[in-house]
Amino acid sequence: MRGGNDKQMKELGKVFQTGTHLSVSVNTPCGYTLIEGAVVAKTAHDEIRIVLPSAVSPKMDHIPVGTQVFLSRENGSDLFAYNGLICSHNERPFIRVKVFERMPAMEKRQHRRISVHLPMYCSVVDNNGSFTVIHDGKKVNGKRVPADLSLSAGGFRVKTPFPVEKDTMAVVVFIYPDEAEHVLPVLSTSVYSYPSTASKNFLTGFKFSLINEHDRRKIDNLVNEILCAKESAHRTRKFPSCLARIRNL
Repeated sequence: MRGGNDKQMKELGKVFQTGTHLSVSVNTPCGYTLIEGAVVAKTAHDEIRIVLPSAVSPKMDHIPVGTQVFLSRENGSDLFAYNGLICSHNERPFIRVKVFERMPAMEKRQHRRISVHLPMYCSVVDNNGSFTVIHDGKKVNGKRVPADLSLSAGGFRVKTPFPVEKDTMAVVVFIYPDEAEHVLPVLSTSVYSYPSTASKNFLTGFKFSLINEHDRRKIDNLVNEILCAKESAHRTRKFPSCLARIRNL
């Protein structure tokens, strides 16, 4: 583990004990983020052996060794999060993940989270008050270009072309796919930012720091609507090719 020590290694074994349920975010080669639940089989030093649902199929080959993953686990009021890489999937349904760093402490997740392509405007504000636009929300050929998001009523994760320092403020507007509604400008604060192995971008997480309950409910309702969509609608949803090969088992 980069910058790690024996204390961090012992902590890893305590956090991810055999039988522990955790959330795994996989950055697929095509740039999409797949979020799945998993169970810890064994933890040894800086490696975790997990059982991942999609690993029961040989099509796991489409997520190769070296793919970056993000592991998280809630324990009481704490949320433990780690960055790692898939180092082997030759013992399916077991996947071996090499953990190389713990992410900064985050608040316990209280809201359901989804991966979704959604149009948005997002800009970060530096210490001098200057805005740097990450997503402008403008239309291209009559359609808004969606952002690849991990979204919940508590915050979001998005790709940024540069690392964003912790506690940097951002202004974000979410635009519904049909453009019938907008979630008004929401102030957010960065929690972490680390390199994506699937591209030259960075994966940056933000928590909503100033949002009224009406807008928070709108985001929560949007998340729940997508999660509870009918099976027929789910089948017609277009996924990137590498992810579709995994889902269509």
